Amino acid sequence: MTWLRMRQVQFFTQALGGAALYKWKGMKEAHAKMTIGQHHFDLVAMHLVDTLKSLSVAQAEIDAVVSAVAPLAKDIVSK
Repeated sequence: MTWLRMRQVQFFTQALGGAALYKWKGMKEAHAKMTIGQHHFDLVAMHLVDTLKSLSVAQAEIDAVVSAVAPLAKDIVSK
């Protein structure tokens, strides 16, 4: 979980326009050997939205996060 948390921080920082902390494999290459369906991607997105709502993040900001992350499905979904 520590590794995953670190990667998530790096991912969101970079995906949302922050400093480029992640300098390893690209999204497509990093997820190529995983069997990730659109349903899995959608579940993660749903958990992300629920978490942001639980933290009282404004809907406009949630929409901005979703808009930044959603296009990455093409590089993450593999089946």
